[in-house]
Amino acid sequence: MKRKEMKRKKMKRKKMKRKKIITIIASIIVSIAILYGIVAISMFTAFATYNIARANSSTTMDDSSIVEGQAAKELAERRIVKGQIASASDFDEIGICDKLNQIVVRKNGKEGLVENGGRVIVVPQYDWISPLPCWNGLRKFINDGLYGVLDGEGNVILEPKYQSISIDEYEGTIQIVDGLTFKTYPIEELIKTE
Repeated sequence: MKRKEMKRKKMKRKKMKRKKIITIIASIIVSIAILYGIVAISMFTAFATYNIARANSSTTMDDSSIVEGQAAKELAERRIVKGQIASASDFDEIGICDKLNQIVVRKNGKEGLVENGGRVIVVPQYDWISPLPCWNGLRKFINDGLYGVLDGEGNVILEPKYQSISIDEYEGTIQIVDGLTFKTYPIEELIKTE
């Protein structure tokens, strides 16, 4: 009788210990998630605040000269070039900063990609760019209804000629639908052959 009772108490203590450990782990996970959210919001807010301040400025600096009035309006409508530093006023819409400190932007119905600091990586020219990068910074994009893939620097890795593309970063593969054909390729092999 005593053995059964002692065994029951021991089992009860083990269950209590497990519950405490699970509670502690859950608390840590929630804390990390909250911290990650705060950092992401802070980064986006800093970028947006910086660019909004630049956009709301009454004068615009270009090549060490001050441009005002009509000239400032023309400058705001300037052609966006890869590698240049752009501000929020250069785009119609600005997305949220991702884990690579890159942001999908939209101008005249086309999407592009900029760094958190404003350097243009991809000039707005595609119908859609994935807001979340995949394996080693790869992103899917759509142009004229067909899928392609960009690398982290904005270079086209796969031309937009496929009906569908799926990137499986855990397996390190790309699944491509081309017409009635469905094929899976190792990412590294496909990137080298294109």
